[in-house]
Amino acid sequence: MHKTLYSSVFRLSILSATLFILASCDVGGSEVCNPLEVYSMEMWSVGTDGENPTVEFDRWPATINRLTWSIFGVLEEEKRLYISLQQSNRLGVFFWDTRSDALLPVESFGLQASLSPDGNRIAFNRFAEDTQIWLTNASGQNPTRLIDDSSLIETKNPVWLGDSRRVYFSAEFQNERGMYLLDTQTGTRTQLLTTQLQPGDSDISMDGSILAWVNANRLLNLRVEGSDMSVPVQSGSVKGAIQLSDNGEILQFVDAAGNLIRYNTETGDYEVIANGVERLSSVALSPDGLYSTYETASGLFLYDAQTDNTISLATRDQLIRVPDDWDEVEPEVLTPVFTNDDDKIYFLVRRFNSRTC
Repeated sequence: MHKTLYSSVFRLSILSATLFILASCDVGGSEVCNPLEVYSMEMWSVGTDGENPTVEFDRWPATINRLTWSIFGVLEEEKRLYISLQQSNRLGVFFWDTRSDALLPVESFGLQASLSPDGNRIAFNRFAEDTQIWLTNASGQNPTRLIDDSSLIETKNPVWLGDSRRVYFSAEFQNERGMYLLDTQTGTRTQLLTTQLQPGDSDISMDGSILAWVNANRLLNLRVEGSDMSVPVQSGSVKGAIQLSDNGEILQFVDAAGNLIRYNTETGDYEVIANGVERLSSVALSPDGLYSTYETASGLFLYDAQTDNTISLATRDQLIRVPDDWDEVEPEVLTPVFTNDDDKIYFLVRRFNSRTC
């Protein structure tokens, strides 16, 4: 089986990175240099032991107006990094071949993609006359629609389950939005919720037995083996994305007070990982639920539930790494994701610099 990296963030709420550049212009025959606003983007990896932080690739400013990146998977054996991106009004799903440093297309009109755990198929939103989920193989070949049913419209936000045959997604049926589960082999479709949720507002265990979601009032709910219950949150509500471990045992979320919490769905026990941390972001949960990442003003950190210890993965000073002619910038970590065996984490680093040229 391929070692597959997939982002729980995409399963929750897809986190992304945006590049902007304003170029100089020529006015009245003389060159006028406008203030230059520039973003840079890098892909890093680091072991869960905090060793060997590595810049896998970097993308410094290019002649583009707007570019949004989202990592949704890596096949390490094939040396492929899968991303979806948006440039101005153009969309695309691509894989980056690290051996040839080539960005190769999967779908020119796709976005919000998900790589199956076995590494063989991609599900993505295709934006044409209407939004529909399509499937391809891992190289973008043999595209087919997920559902050939005109009564089900605006299918969006696909997430593969662990068997690599069922897909969790949102859609509209008879003027009612809902969350569905489809078996791609049998065509069996099941409606799980009668409300539409945005990416990050719900998550499902890899076997489909546990479902977590946030309602319109940002209150947390849980369905275990068909029984619904509310999850008590001390601050009353949840902000940001929620995340389930693959087996559904650990539910991770940030409450309205900014605390990072791990909730055990079997025992009902709470564990506060980060309490009142300034600028808490870049939250991710490993597939087995044993590790959690989060970013503060000091850098990126990893919590190990087995040892109850927190270690630094990358300090702010390590993450700055900018050209000599840049002013000092504040780096931002985006979309940290784990390999299935939890031995490595990949993440994006974005930096903004504003200066006169």
